[in-house]
Amino acid sequence: MGVSSLLLAIGIIRSITILSAIAVLTFVSSFGLGLGPVPFILSSELVGPEAVGATQSWALAANWIATFVVAQFFPIVNESLGKGKVYFIFAGLAAFFFGFTAWWVPETKGKASVEEVWGTDERRQD
Repeated sequence: MGVSSLLLAIGIIRSITILSAIAVLTFVSSFGLGLGPVPFILSSELVGPEAVGATQSWALAANWIATFVVAQFFPIVNESLGKGKVYFIFAGLAAFFFGFTAWWVPETKGKASVEEVWGTDERRQD
């Protein structure tokens, strides 16, 4: 998504229509395959079964709040920065959150329980 945002900014600033169109398509498809479902997948994998419903509700609420903030402030920021430069902010945020996710979010692949994901699995070893 970050690369698509960079390409979209360049396409808009330099008036390269085909680059802008391809960047939008790759941004939307990478969002649908990546960050779109992540809050719902992680919320069910990082908590116990008793908290999945509440956690997914919080994830959905955060997703809608973020969508609202972007929709409210995008026109203002786009107008104040100039044609297409707002997408550099999106690219920077994508890079930041990529690093945050790589550093902070635990790997869940192959883990059987929440305790195993967080490293608190206290199984008895007889």
